Amino acid sequence: QLDSAGQCTRAAFGVGGVASTPLDFPDLARQVIGYRIDEGVAREVSELAAARTAPSPDVHADARYRRHLCSVLLERAILSAASAAASQS
Repeated sequence: QLDSAGQCTRAAFGVGGVASTPLDFPDLARQVIGYRIDEGVAREVSELAAARTAPSPDVHADARYRRHLCSVLLERAILSAASAAASQS
């Protein structure tokens, strides 16, 4: 959720597929409140979230790749959500 100045007033996000259960990051979501969500903010938060994951490797991808993918997809999701919130403000 964004205010009229485009600053985040409410946020929540999580990821799936990098642990045995979905993970949420309420402390990281709170860190973006009061900021404009741009690429830098989204990247920083998504990298911090991905660093907290412990994905298991399998025949399709190793843990490092899964962590990277988590970061990239979460960054995209955060930016998409911010864009959608901006269009509703």
